[in-house]
Amino acid sequence: MVHDSKERLGAVEFGRLLLSTGDLDPLYIALWEAKLPKPLLCKWLLAYFCFYNAGLACWVVSQKDYWKAMGMVPKGGTDYPRGAERRHFRGDFAVKAIQKLQEQYLNPQQLFDWIGQAGSTVKPIMNRVKTLYGFGEWVSWKVPDICERLGVMKAEFVDSDCNLMFCSSIQGATEISARYAPSPTPVMAGHRYLIRKLGTMLAPPTYDRCINVQETETICCKWHSHLGGHYPIGKDTTEIKHGLLRYGESSVAQQLITTITRLEKGVQ
Repeated sequence: MVHDSKERLGAVEFGRLLLSTGDLDPLYIALWEAKLPKPLLCKWLLAYFCFYNAGLACWVVSQKDYWKAMGMVPKGGTDYPRGAERRHFRGDFAVKAIQKLQEQYLNPQQLFDWIGQAGSTVKPIMNRVKTLYGFGEWVSWKVPDICERLGVMKAEFVDSDCNLMFCSSIQGATEISARYAPSPTPVMAGHRYLIRKLGTMLAPPTYDRCINVQETETICCKWHSHLGGHYPIGKDTTEIKHGLLRYGESSVAQQLITTITRLEKGVQ
């Protein structure tokens, strides 16, 4: 169940609800609580970055031959779902991308270690991600974001990294600036407005620091969708659970479902 959003929420109220309910990044919370061994977590993350579907990533890591399972997905059409951001990662293009990953890296953990060798500054990390065949602007931000939050690699995000955000987040930040904090630098102004209003709230899943540009990026993206009527609070949590249930026989999926179900109850 998700909150009805026919009446659009302001950016601050919307962001506060995302953070307080866990709907900002529910999957980060579920993965953190699952405490997967690092080699398994890296396998899961690579499958997720390729296909952007949590349930499908659980299915891939449950197979005996990881790379064979990864290679099966692009050939399976709609039998294997993709998240919207990776809807084009299929067919010969995706097959080639996965083959290159397998040829270049012994395992996913080695891949993430290599990406982390770019240093802790975000832009070099993103540039290194984009050298991978089939990995573009959107996923280049997602990799350091989720990997930093889950302790897979170090990534130090700073305010100016708001200019590296994906287009939907840029649009959300620009709209926030236009409505609440007009500025000749609207993306930075939108980010800093959220920090001024919500900056004492703690960042999931570890809650070991106050929110920064990683969290405002997500708020901006989801609020932009909310304004268009496409994102009620709880949407991400519900959709992730739906995807996990499709592959509910996987032990990893079962672990994640436990946390997602608890978060889902919090937004009802």
